[in-house]
Amino acid sequence: MRGTEVLLRQHLHRQFKTYWLTQGRRRVPDTGAEKLLAAKGIPVVDPKDILTPPYPRQPTLELPPHVPNQDGVPRNWSISDKLVQESQLEPCYVFDNHFCPVMGLPQAQLLTNTLVHWSLPQAVLDHATPTTPHEDDRVKEAILHAHLMDSTQSKLPRILDVINRPGWNDRIPYGIPLSRSNKTLTYQLLLLLDQMCGGVTTHRMLAENAISRVTFRHSECLMQFEHVSGFVVSSPHPLPRVAGQEEVANTEREPMPDIYPVSPFVSVLPPKTQYNMQDQYGVSVPDLYPHTVIIHNNAPRLRCNSEGFASMTLMFAFSHAAAFARMLGKSDTELENSPVVVQVVNCNRQQYQLGVLQLNTLDLTRSDRRNLFWTQPWQQLFSSCTFKAALPVLDGYNPEVFSLLKGLHMQGLAEATELTRKEKEVEKDGKGDKV
Repeated sequence: MRGTEVLLRQHLHRQFKTYWLTQGRRRVPDTGAEKLLAAKGIPVVDPKDILTPPYPRQPTLELPPHVPNQDGVPRNWSISDKLVQESQLEPCYVFDNHFCPVMGLPQAQLLTNTLVHWSLPQAVLDHATPTTPHEDDRVKEAILHAHLMDSTQSKLPRILDVINRPGWNDRIPYGIPLSRSNKTLTYQLLLLLDQMCGGVTTHRMLAENAISRVTFRHSECLMQFEHVSGFVVSSPHPLPRVAGQEEVANTEREPMPDIYPVSPFVSVLPPKTQYNMQDQYGVSVPDLYPHTVIIHNNAPRLRCNSEGFASMTLMFAFSHAAAFARMLGKSDTELENSPVVVQVVNCNRQQYQLGVLQLNTLDLTRSDRRNLFWTQPWQQLFSSCTFKAALPVLDGYNPEVFSLLKGLHMQGLAEATELTRKEKEVEKDGKGDKV
């Protein structure tokens, strides 16, 4: 019987540290090349004398090592915190992408001074024509490509099933991140919608990861909306208003929801003292008007119901519309004559929430007018998209979602086409006069 060597497991981290320490002690041996070159009359120069010295390091920002936060506990500062956020004396309620109203849609209505209509505008429904079989096939291909055919493999968040498998530690899953799937699917759907319009939407522009930040004083409290959108579709022509001046004037008679004794600022997170007071809109071009704001909810598990999802959609739409109005410096009088209309699409893998917001006022407490928001319950684009027996399978496809997206995308095309036609006629007449 031949004896075999016993192999022991090695700790890779310690083994690498030991190897690095051992090799770091090595010295460059003298090969005698310098003496050989000197004997032949070849001068030997120190590299430090002829090489360019390295660039001097940029001066760093001097920060105190420990600064107490709002809880009084010391924490480490970073340069990004100092450059982006500033310490403020007055606490502020900051509502971002991760905030979901505790009281649902009524809380979002009180925060934004908005009335909700559970139906999309008739202009959107008129353009939401039924899809053709060819369009359905294109949408299905886009879904399969975004959720299954992408070659990206990243570490996914581990979701624990504490009810059916308590205490079970599943292995780390790998696959396509939800953020990449949502972005890929949205981009392909927008490309398909532009192709269906026959090149009429070439004047529109698409911005990615646009940040909107706007600060208000509401009921003697300071609050701020700060949202990051997946895509923002901008147009050189504003969207037409949905409700007329008479309908907006009658909104004063409609009652707002009452959540007393709960405050509209009820939240899991306390107010912050580190925030940025500067208002910002993602597309800093005053000649481009917001058309459709697309938000990607990339949470692995949705922690709200349909009403909570609709409240997040309302706050997203209000944030972008108010930031755009602040960038243009519009007052309430100007908003009464020409309100800001923004369309919003909020998606979380299968669920799609569509809405249209008409911003009539920026005064959230003392104004007689109300902002208007049209939406409907969320709908699923598909039920499941997985591999079955090594084959990609898409189940439960709902063509109505793409039909509604088509209705949103067609808004403003008639007005833009008419304005373009008039501009061409004026240009043509001007050339004729010159001749």
